[in-house]
Amino acid sequence: MDLSVILPTRNRAETLRETLVSLASQQVNGACAAEVLVVDNGSTDRTPEVVETLQQAFLLPLRRIAEPREGKSVALNTGIQHAQGAWLVFTDDDVVAEPGWLAGLWRCIQETGAQAIAGRVVPLWTDGRPAWLTDKVLARLGALGLFDVGPHRLTLHPAPREYWWVGSNIAVRRELLDRVGRFDPRRIRGQDTELYARCVAAGATIVYEPAATVAHRTGADRLTPAYFRTWHHRAGYYRAYSIPWRRHHLLTLAPLFVYREMVRWAARWVRSWCRAEPFWSRLADECRLRAAVSVWVGRAAAWPRECRRVLGTARRSVLCSLGIARLLFEGDATTRALGRALAVMSRKRLSRAEASWAVRIEALRGELEASSQTIQLENYGVGRPDARSSEGR
Repeated sequence: MDLSVILPTRNRAETLRETLVSLASQQVNGACAAEVLVVDNGSTDRTPEVVETLQQAFLLPLRRIAEPREGKSVALNTGIQHAQGAWLVFTDDDVVAEPGWLAGLWRCIQETGAQAIAGRVVPLWTDGRPAWLTDKVLARLGALGLFDVGPHRLTLHPAPREYWWVGSNIAVRRELLDRVGRFDPRRIRGQDTELYARCVAAGATIVYEPAATVAHRTGADRLTPAYFRTWHHRAGYYRAYSIPWRRHHLLTLAPLFVYREMVRWAARWVRSWCRAEPFWSRLADECRLRAAVSVWVGRAAAWPRECRRVLGTARRSVLCSLGIARLLFEGDATTRALGRALAVMSRKRLSRAEASWAVRIEALRGELEASSQTIQLENYGVGRPDARSSEGR
């Protein structure tokens, strides 16, 4: 199997039907072998019936996999576990794929030798497009799950500028995913962005392919100022949990760039109001400011838990040091030697080889204790073949 399309869904039977119909008409022309996996993440609507009805008309193998544990990352990982393809293609249940979508991905795979591919995601206006939402405004606001960097193929990484992909249209080689790991089940959103960061850190070659296009359904409920404000607020809040904690963050709560962003976007927002800029410009600056402030709020909410974690780590370190100190003052020479070895290893980060040696030292200590007990027993004549039994005395 060449391609495995993984499609997580939950209680979206109607939009799922449109997505599956678009996948049923994919024109691969025998160039590659593909399958479609619908991961049902605990749906209570007609999702099973929709999949069963369309299975008969599908040109590609279509399977439904039930995953009762909630969470998109969990559903995606379940799909990966059941997929048989060398390439894993991820999409959503609210997109409509163009007929040449899979063919475009496969052609890019063959021609570029990339390890990951990001397809084009364009809007599908289900209720019409507002006049004020121009392409320029759309680029400023974001939040609609779109990805379109032009009509020509280009390399996203390595590249002179930073890009990101959108999880509704990506393909990843299984070997790369085995190397960088699967989706983080702790994440409620932003799974695709976090996976992209890991692929970039691993030095993977990532290519943008405009011929592989899907249209993302965008209704009127996503085109209101309230939606954009809420989206950026949540994005900032979840971004707070993706920033690793450092020791000095217990005092500053967040890295310095978070404060720079808050000051920058606050100044931009005030300036846009003072200059009486258009509504959409003020809205864009306000959304960016909301996102930056939400990062700080999310860090403040996580601060007590991080303090408890650091204090717990310090407590365990102190108890470990006291245990080593007790070993150093034991009367047995072997125990003192073990204490000295543990003291040296506790002062530095252990490599895998050193950790394995620590395990060996502990095993050797157990063997020595057993040997010393055997020697003591033999001194009393127990276990020696030449020792006289108590019955013969």
